[in-house]
Amino acid sequence: PVLGIGGDEIGRDSSTAIRLSQLIELGGKRAARVGAASAAREVAERDLVARRNEILTRLAQTFTDVLAAQRRTELADQNVQLARQVTGAVSKRVQAGKVSPVEETKARLITSSAAIDFEQAQRDLASLRKTLALFWGNATPQFSRATGDLEALIDLPPLDVLTQRIGANPELLRSAKNVSQREALLELEKTRRVPDVTVGAGIRRFHRDSENTLVFDIGIPLPLFDRNQGNLQAAYQRLGKSEDERRSTELRITTDLVQTYEALTASENQIKTLRNEILPGAKSAFAAANKGYQLGKFGFLEVLDAQRTLFQNQALYLQAVAGYQRLVADLERLVAMPLDNDPQNQER
Repeated sequence: PVLGIGGDEIGRDSSTAIRLSQLIELGGKRAARVGAASAAREVAERDLVARRNEILTRLAQTFTDVLAAQRRTELADQNVQLARQVTGAVSKRVQAGKVSPVEETKARLITSSAAIDFEQAQRDLASLRKTLALFWGNATPQFSRATGDLEALIDLPPLDVLTQRIGANPELLRSAKNVSQREALLELEKTRRVPDVTVGAGIRRFHRDSENTLVFDIGIPLPLFDRNQGNLQAAYQRLGKSEDERRSTELRITTDLVQTYEALTASENQIKTLRNEILPGAKSAFAAANKGYQLGKFGFLEVLDAQRTLFQNQALYLQAVAGYQRLVADLERLVAMPLDNDPQNQER
């Protein structure tokens, strides 16, 4: 309600009026406005869930990076020890006059390079530990070591099962709610084509006669040149755009799911090949080459080649398992649920 107080004076005729008026909305404006506000709230809620899902994914992937960095540091330390063992063996053969001192120089260079890699791995680990701690607001890590199974493989469900779960993706749900919000705003614009009515009532007092009279009024806008056509057309356009965005989001998420699934499958095959075939062979070849060199059966180049092959495959395996875990986190983001809790997994 609106309270109005006014007065006028014409000659000796003066009066004072007190008036109370009320705008009456017609055409369902209030219901449409409440519906639009509710839709906006639901969009905000879905946006919150989507952002939380993204942060959890980043957290899981950063935790994976910390686990990988810890393992990388351990491997770098082992590589330094192996390089020192090789350098020691070469040094003994140089002292015995069996090989050139140049081979010892090369071995020491490899040891120095391994030590540099170890220091770099330590710096990377310290940086990732700080990044992980920042997720819960600590500028300095309060934990000594992250604990997790970096080499664990999941029982990957079929692709069609995961595709059916895309509907639970928070980003897709947010897009669908955005369409609902645009529909509600369109209905609101439609109601604004109907003019509202303002009614009022009050008392007017004439001071000369000391008389009071009741006054009533009603106001109805005449929308002769404005039927809200521009806002209505804009609402239609925004609705069409939101529907296109929803379809685009669904297509993008489906494409990301297929690509992530294929990458995860390929990564699993690579890990199994490295774990079961390549790494055992590389370790065996290095051990044989190192022992044979000490016995004078192999040259230093064979030892260097076996050592380089072992180091490279260890780094490749670590990169593969870390990438696999990051893909798992990304796949869980797309289906909005942990894959280990999937009923299909439990049945299988």
